[in-house]
Amino acid sequence: MRKRARITDAIKNPVFEEATDKASLTVYSRKGKAVTAFIDLADVGRVKDAGLWQAQWDTDHYAVLLRTEIDGHGIKMPLGAFILGVGHNAPVHHKNGDLLDFRQDNLGIFEKKDRNAYQLKSSHVVGLELLDRYGRHEATVLLDDADASRLQEAGHIWTVQKKGDGQPIVLCHAEEATLTLHRFLMGEKEGCFVHFINKNPLDCRQENMEFKLYQP
Repeated sequence: MRKRARITDAIKNPVFEEATDKASLTVYSRKGKAVTAFIDLADVGRVKDAGLWQAQWDTDHYAVLLRTEIDGHGIKMPLGAFILGVGHNAPVHHKNGDLLDFRQDNLGIFEKKDRNAYQLKSSHVVGLELLDRYGRHEATVLLDDADASRLQEAGHIWTVQKKGDGQPIVLCHAEEATLTLHRFLMGEKEGCFVHFINKNPLDCRQENMEFKLYQP
């Protein structure tokens, strides 16, 4: 039986270069692609001592992450979490949007309560900005200003997902059940579903939603 190659057998050693105010860290993917990130000078020693870092595409982050094996186990530690001294699954946020800037002033833990933001779009329309667990923009929902006030008072954290047909659906996980935004705003009507008149399920203004009967 063929032995599985170790991480150290397949990946080049990282290269550190120090400047006056920061250090660059160039790491490599298994295919040999080089990726350069930046860290504080004060973190160079412990990042070097942690092990062999590698570049890896991560679908959860939509960017290249830097990881190393921890104590010889399969768990891999993202560089941002390592620098902050938090768990490997912590939602580390890059404040300036640069996912390769690992200087400590640019890193923070993104709080769940900050995943929704309300912005006035016009005199009576509010945009509900939906952010992912790392603080990156995912979608904007249009609301009547009165409904935006209702949502803020309710205090739910809304997220967006894709249904089986690829269409987005906005929902939250409340204590009693999972709520969908359009049902929260429109309520229930027996035998009916909420239809979006302009076919955009992210346009939750009252003028764009109506009840329609389910067809047998």
